[in-house]
Amino acid sequence: MLERIKHALFYADADKEAYRSVKEKIEYANVVTLTIYSLVAFVLTSIMTLLYVFVIRAMSEAWVVFIFGVFGSLIIFVLAGICRTHLKLTYFTIYAAISLFMIYGILMGTLCRPGEQTVTFVVLMLFLPLLFVDKPIRLISALVFYVTIYLVAAVNTKSGKVLMADISNAVMFGMLAIVSIVFIVRVKVNGFILEQRLQYMSEKDQLTGLNNRNSYEWHLAEYTRRCRESLGCVYIDVNGLHDLNDSEGHKAGDVMLQTIAHFVQENFGKRDTYRIGGDEFLAYTVDWSEAKIEEKIRQLKKQVREAGYQVAVGYSNSPAEMVEINALTTKAETYMYSDKDEYYRISGKKRRGA
Repeated sequence: MLERIKHALFYADADKEAYRSVKEKIEYANVVTLTIYSLVAFVLTSIMTLLYVFVIRAMSEAWVVFIFGVFGSLIIFVLAGICRTHLKLTYFTIYAAISLFMIYGILMGTLCRPGEQTVTFVVLMLFLPLLFVDKPIRLISALVFYVTIYLVAAVNTKSGKVLMADISNAVMFGMLAIVSIVFIVRVKVNGFILEQRLQYMSEKDQLTGLNNRNSYEWHLAEYTRRCRESLGCVYIDVNGLHDLNDSEGHKAGDVMLQTIAHFVQENFGKRDTYRIGGDEFLAYTVDWSEAKIEEKIRQLKKQVREAGYQVAVGYSNSPAEMVEINALTTKAETYMYSDKDEYYRISGKKRRGA
């Protein structure tokens, strides 16, 4: 029971590793929320300030609080922009925003309207923490802290039925907000995890863990933009897969593909390595020299050979300003087939498509 409560409060009832795996998605979603919310808050508080200055013409406490809201919202908006390139600042900005608007609500409900029941703080208390995704324990702690501050401020500025109504509302709706935080954050985190799993399944080859054909097609256009000096293509085809499947079974063939995929990824990196067919792998090399590509190919072939398998490899490399990616890939594939023909010529084995 205690373990379940711990997971609910610290990881939104998700697996610890699964929660951490979607941390970047959570941070990005929070940045978007911060940007939109702070912009809306800036516009609304600016309008209210202008109304007080030009229509109501009153230099009251409310006017000062609106000014506080205007500049506070602007600061949060700027910080949200910085968070887009510095995600580590996201949580600092989240709690800065929560603090700003909770204090705004407290001032509006006590200093500005001591004779009326509080509405602004209760509304902010209910929905503000639900805008963001973080460990529920931290959101709940922030909420409890500001509810406590509000209760102290209310006791010192209000009295009678208004005070009793505000105390009961703060406690009752505060408890409701706590339950809502646990539930809503859990739903959001599980949504991020499910989205990531679906994305993984759509982009990753389930046997080898490499990027699959879908991922290859989706990211192909990026390479001409990413390269600054040169772009290379390494085309790899497994020799003897069909023979191994026939002689030892498909399980042995799967082990073969997994082993070779591991070596391909080890030499050419996780990001730019793909399984594009049953026994075909492909890797792009961004700004690599031909010497480096050739060294990696020699190392790959050596590792594969020592594991008891064989691959045919071809590569092509082009200066960045002359890259035509389809032609680059076709050229690498052509050289791969030449290497495959040479393997079967020397080995004397009969070629069966692989």
